[in-house]
Amino acid sequence: MEKNLAVHRTRQENLRLHRELTKTLEELRSKNKQLEDAVTQLQAIAATDPLTGLANRRAIDLALEQLYTQCYRYNRDLACIMIDIDGFKQYNDALGHQCGDQLLIQLARVLEANCRRADVAGRFGGDEFIVLLPETDSSTARLVAKRIAEQFELGWDAVRHKGGPPVRCSLSMGLACLRLAGASAAEQLLMQADQALYYAKSTGKGRLCVFNPAPPGTFGCAFARGD
Repeated sequence: MEKNLAVHRTRQENLRLHRELTKTLEELRSKNKQLEDAVTQLQAIAATDPLTGLANRRAIDLALEQLYTQCYRYNRDLACIMIDIDGFKQYNDALGHQCGDQLLIQLARVLEANCRRADVAGRFGGDEFIVLLPETDSSTARLVAKRIAEQFELGWDAVRHKGGPPVRCSLSMGLACLRLAGASAAEQLLMQADQALYYAKSTGKGRLCVFNPAPPGTFGCAFARGD
């Protein structure tokens, strides 16, 4: 009788310990999930521009390196579009930083609306933005850039008609494509797009210029404001 009672007590104790262990494991799993979620959230914050919600410079650099390596390895194209807001300083000075921030956010939403899941849109710094389009050739990238410019102009017209200052805001863009430009590194592709952007701004603004390596350092104007 005593032996049976001891066995029963042992079983009851084992069941209690098992329940406590199960509860502890569930609590640990919950804590680990919370920790993983917190880490994921912190990583997202670290890679995001706080004003626009787009990728920040650090995230852009990482994405460009990864996309370039992938596209170069598998002989696929990669388009890089550098974007700058013409007249942003005058607009910012006339209406203040809060309105200037809203203009940056407006452009960010336009970029997001024209990007696929595989694309990367980011704020490069100030009023400069970048769009990375993997597996996209020059002709397709030009169409994307044109849509971005047109949609931004529509939004800008709406702001201007509300009594804003007589400042003309438009987008200057520089495009470089891996196959066309023949960049030997991710940094070179970025530099080519930046050179094309500089050419666009120095030849009238409100236009997209495409880097062309032959002859070296030449650029083609894909479209200009009003086309």
